[in-house]
Amino acid sequence: MKYLWRFSIVLVVLCSVAFGNLLKNGGLEGGIPSYFHFGGTSGTAQMVWATDEWRTGGRSLKIDKPNADGTAYWESDDIYRYWSVFVNPNVSMEVGAWVKTVNVNTNPANDNEKIQVIYNFYSSDGVNLLGEPLVLDVPQDVASSDGWVEVKSSEPLAFPVTVDSITVRFQFGSNATGVAYVEDFFIRNAVEGEWVGDFFNPNVDVPEGWFYWWMDFPKGLAEWDDDIPVFAGVTDEVSHSGEYSLKIVEDDDENDEVVVNTDPVSFENDGSPLVFSVWMKAELPEGMSDSANTNNSYGVGFTVTWHDGSCGADGWGEVGGTDYRFVLPSDTTDWLQYTVVMTPPEDATQFSLRARYWNFFKGTTYWDDFAASKMILTAIDEDGEAPISVADDYKLLRAFPNPFNPTATIQFAVPHDSRVRVVIYDFMGRKVKELVNRNLVKGNYLVNWDATDERGRKVSTGVYLVVLEGRDFRSTYKITLLK
Repeated sequence: MKYLWRFSIVLVVLCSVAFGNLLKNGGLEGGIPSYFHFGGTSGTAQMVWATDEWRTGGRSLKIDKPNADGTAYWESDDIYRYWSVFVNPNVSMEVGAWVKTVNVNTNPANDNEKIQVIYNFYSSDGVNLLGEPLVLDVPQDVASSDGWVEVKSSEPLAFPVTVDSITVRFQFGSNATGVAYVEDFFIRNAVEGEWVGDFFNPNVDVPEGWFYWWMDFPKGLAEWDDDIPVFAGVTDEVSHSGEYSLKIVEDDDENDEVVVNTDPVSFENDGSPLVFSVWMKAELPEGMSDSANTNNSYGVGFTVTWHDGSCGADGWGEVGGTDYRFVLPSDTTDWLQYTVVMTPPEDATQFSLRARYWNFFKGTTYWDDFAASKMILTAIDEDGEAPISVADDYKLLRAFPNPFNPTATIQFAVPHDSRVRVVIYDFMGRKVKELVNRNLVKGNYLVNWDATDERGRKVSTGVYLVVLEGRDFRSTYKITLLK
């Protein structure tokens, strides 16, 4: 999709640069994982999204309950949420989770003394398809388990109707005590060739507003004890702002994609473009950036998916999608911002944004401050007639993307009808190209520079100065061209 505009006969006017961030949690902050919450009657239990013990992605759900003073639990919302209409009835599945115990009470005499994983399966009209919860007892024959223990259904399950939703609870009974961790809630096909759908955020590694996909991620495989295929989750190792960022690591030879996805976001679609951006830091194997910049299968970047609002009730409700691969300046980078402008299809009422490794991309990346903002665009003809938009002063706003290749979009504001110049200079102060020199009405504007000089020749990699000149006003902004 072509998403940038050229400055020629028509000048694009930005009447309002953005309406805030449409994403619910673009900074990946928050103290509990997506789709999970905690509860119970215990007054002493501590419920922690833990980093001291984990099996696959750096996080687990922890219950630390010192006293026999009531129940304590972690419980999910629907973790089967996007697949119900795609899964056929009568498919055989097994479900469970991986649990680690430390100094728990042993040999429980009744349910009040037990630690349990409890599943519920519902039809589209809210009927419990088993008639009651599926209760899986966590082993408590010894106080502390030897590593992570798989807890699963004794027999495969199959339902004569499509399963609409599945919830799971990890619970200490009212008289159970000790410390226990759970993660890798899993759903697996019991018959080869059948597909049972996926759980979302089953490894509990991303916060509110996010989920992920990588090969076999909802299967909780036994071999992950020794060989974790992918890290895709929140981390406090580094951040662009706040406490956390998204970390993705892929370094095996399976050549599979990795995506970390926002939940679908509703927006008012009046045809206005949306600006999507993120800050990313990279630590890649030698030569990976060159491969990513020259071969789409080695790419890293965004995918924006457009939905019609039925996502979760009728599959994804997908009505379109657009890929945007980043141009990486080197194998190792500090935080850089990547930005793209996309126009939604007419029938889109939601979007979701994926941070994405394409099939052959490898390495470690950190992502932070995702943003999606709405813009309203109108056009000025050569006579300069256009609706009046709000601009309080001359302003040279940020360019995007920056660094850029091959085109940068420059934003500026004009507070009243006046003659305005926008000129590109090299870092030695030599004029490269004049982009705007004309009378403009009050408004906020966009104009593109395609990295050419006045004679249409491509300029070299480097830092350039954008200069905005108005009535008694001059402002300068640095942009960087990378090739």
